[in-house]
Amino acid sequence: MKAVNYKIVMPTVAKYLPITDNFLSILKVNWPQAMDNIIVSVVGDISKWSNVHNVAVINNPKGTTLPGCIVNAVQQYEADIYLSFLGDAFLNGKIDDKKMHSLMRELISQKISYCNLVPQIHIEAGNRTNRSFRLLSNRERYGHSFVAFACTREFIESEFLNEESDRDFEIKYLKLAQEPKFMFEDRAILKENIFHIYPSIQKGKWDRIRIRSLRNKYQQVEFENLGVISPGYELFLVLRRVIIPFLPNDLVKSVKSKLKRKVNYFDTDD
Repeated sequence: MKAVNYKIVMPTVAKYLPITDNFLSILKVNWPQAMDNIIVSVVGDISKWSNVHNVAVINNPKGTTLPGCIVNAVQQYEADIYLSFLGDAFLNGKIDDKKMHSLMRELISQKISYCNLVPQIHIEAGNRTNRSFRLLSNRERYGHSFVAFACTREFIESEFLNEESDRDFEIKYLKLAQEPKFMFEDRAILKENIFHIYPSIQKGKWDRIRIRSLRNKYQQVEFENLGVISPGYELFLVLRRVIIPFLPNDLVKSVKSKLKRKVNYFDTDD
């Protein structure tokens, strides 16, 4: 069967290129066939970056947003489908290349314009499923995520041409989650974490549990020194991952509103 023509776009800024190198070092171990399909689309001065993995690079003008980095990559590189990963969304496990091509063919044949590659449980989840994915409900607060997704060129150009930031993209769908429930006909989310996605950075620092795991597993990789989050914040994250998916949207909105009166910043991932 003919292989799918795909591209993997990694939008980033120059100061995070060492994290991108960490991502690529792990990707080379777990999915070596994908290395020739990588496009690093970066904002900032890359003159000191060695690009040791010899991947395709787009150096975007100053002020380009992360969504804009994806748009520029898509406009320069044709593909049947595009995957996008933030640099800290490490693919932390062996990936079956044939299985990935099968998934991409399935997304294309089912006319899925966007697929979140990070599975999630949610009380408002839709129940219309396929072999590998299920359709999204608008009530799923983080059904649309910027962390890791597969999409069409048309989706990128319709969603990201006018987006100010990746946060704007996610906030738009957070607001939509407050509306009466409906199902997207062309938006999906994976049922299983077949990409072994392992987000490991919180507020600019390593998740202390996950970086320990990564360092033990990939001893040949020199991970960037970012420091680690506090034990208290680590505990908060663990509890959040367990509890949040089962809370109704209205309750979460009420709690966040009260917290915002007491603190200056509250992560949209909550």
